[in-house]
Amino acid sequence: MRTYELKPHQNQILNEVKNLPKQRLHYLVIQQNRNKPNFTLKELKKHIRTGIKKYVYQMYPFTNIKDLEKRIVKYYCFFETSEEFFKSQHKNNIVNENIEMNLHFHLFITSTDSNVFVPQLITNIILEFFGQRNKQSSLSKIDYNKIEKLEDNFILYHTKQMMFEPNLDFIMKNI
Repeated sequence: MRTYELKPHQNQILNEVKNLPKQRLHYLVIQQNRNKPNFTLKELKKHIRTGIKKYVYQMYPFTNIKDLEKRIVKYYCFFETSEEFFKSQHKNNIVNENIEMNLHFHLFITSTDSNVFVPQLITNIILEFFGQRNKQSSLSKIDYNKIEKLEDNFILYHTKQMMFEPNLDFIMKNI
């Protein structure tokens, strides 16, 4: 196992994720099938945001509060590539094999509103991906669970692809 000194941006990420409200904190991971057309980073972000927005609108259909979802749903999302792709970007040698980007994400999500049922919110996010018919078969793994105890090492694991420099395009947050 390779170790390295944490950079200031990784410590900042650690503190931001640790400050998410813990009472209903859940963790969602979605991976894509390398053999099917994959969602782009832009599409992944759009479907997460839309799933959240639609869920909050279903909960509060007659609320006129602008961007209510930004007030009551808090999240931190890490987008990652395959390990092979990541390593290929940080080495000087030429790789002879096909390397797939294999973009996937890890989403820490919670709510400050006791009316929000986070597993249903996650279901809404997942359904947004299946709404894009041309890429429905690209999802290979979907898993989520409630986080009972949030440990620093678990958070820092998600910053491993930022060991050299921050990549703000690969983070999406509402904290």
